[in-house]
Amino acid sequence: HLQQRIADGVCQVTGVALTLAGGRLFSSPSLDRVDPRKGYVSGNVRIVCHLANAAMGDWGEAVLRDVMVKWLVRS
Repeated sequence: HLQQRIADGVCQVTGVALTLAGGRLFSSPSLDRVDPRKGYVSGNVRIVCHLANAAMGDWGEAVLRDVMVKWLVRS
């Protein structure tokens, strides 16, 4: 499952194309726990870009989505 999601090449939260080579970039794939309390178990993980995972780790998915929507509205 996970390998296929990485191979799909798209962040499951932002839709950003994942970069599979070149070191740690904002678009590098990162393993995210949907519910941090449940750990890295089947059904609770998704492949996201490093930028999304870092932002969600600090502020949560709701804040990331709110910022993304506001940016899209201004564009």
